[in-house]
Amino acid sequence: LKAEKVIITWAMGLTQQKKGVATIKEVINLLLLRGNIGKPGAGASPIRGHSNVQGDRTMG
Repeated sequence: LKAEKVIITWAMGLTQQKKGVATIKEVINLLLLRGNIGKPGAGASPIRGHSNVQGDRTMG
């Protein structure tokens, strides 16, 4: 745990389960505890499930 910048990436396999919301909350809590939210080069990076959903999200 020596990295100063951490990006955690996940896909639908983590979110589409019975406790998906709780799991993602814990992922975000880990990033917050390590100071990796709001820092350039660090943060959360969910991978979306359908062909252009990610592009739509990124572009607004």
